[in-house]
Amino acid sequence: MKTLSELVTLYKKNYAGYEEWKLSDFIKRTKSLEELIRDAVWGYFPDLKRDSHQSQMPKNVLKEMVTRLLEPKIIKELNKCKSFDDIFFSCFVN
Repeated sequence: MKTLSELVTLYKKNYAGYEEWKLSDFIKRTKSLEELIRDAVWGYFPDLKRDSHQSQMPKNVLKEMVTRLLEPKIIKELNKCKSFDDIFFSCFVN
């Protein structure tokens, strides 16, 4: 069995670059928050292909999620957040 350190090294070597690429649109923030929400809900990568796990979701569910997340009240709260922890703990756990 590999140690945690060995597993982290393997992950960094084999997967970290790909995972960073998948999140590059979110990191660079070259798109509007609304576009980023749509891309995240629909599972779009920077090359506009969809992540296979998101493709399993019914389209009506994805459309409803986009509609809910684009509500002005939600956008206002998201704009206050500076990190995922802010989103998770401050904005929506109340």
